[in-house]
Amino acid sequence: MWWFATWLACAPDLTPTWAWDPIWLEPTEDGGAHGFETWQIHGPKWQRNGKDRYYVCGVVVELDGPAVDCDIEGCVAAFEVTPTPLQTDCPGELAENPLFLSLSRLAIGGPAPGEVPWPGFTSTTYADYGGGWESYGQSWTEALDHGGAGQLGWSGDDPYQLVPDAAFPL
Repeated sequence: MWWFATWLACAPDLTPTWAWDPIWLEPTEDGGAHGFETWQIHGPKWQRNGKDRYYVCGVVVELDGPAVDCDIEGCVAAFEVTPTPLQTDCPGELAENPLFLSLSRLAIGGPAPGEVPWPGFTSTTYADYGGGWESYGQSWTEALDHGGAGQLGWSGDDPYQLVPDAAFPL
């Protein structure tokens, strides 16, 4: 039984504390966008080191919507999205957190400043979770992650990875 006490003492705190929402987005034939927002819920220590051992559960939300005008400086593409819950392994009340369905618009802007994963190909990205446009993070053509070619901004032809700069506190 000593091993159980040791395991229990070393087990991570998995109290749902942080929600991080990377997005995969592809253009649709009608000029809109379709994708998936994958909310990853983590325990309190995840914010410090990002380790998978602090993963609690996830919520996958399907996004779909038309292109819209964008009033953000440097904006190259914007979309009004309708979030639809698709799949979760989170327990009851947590899975129904309104945050997971709050995304209403996405926009891709000009070159992302600072240290970026794909210099010259990484764009600044914006989101609207119901309170107006805010900085979301960075985006790039998915092909870059697989050794393919990419371009800055929204091509209208290729899937994109959108990665947030920060997590939401729960």
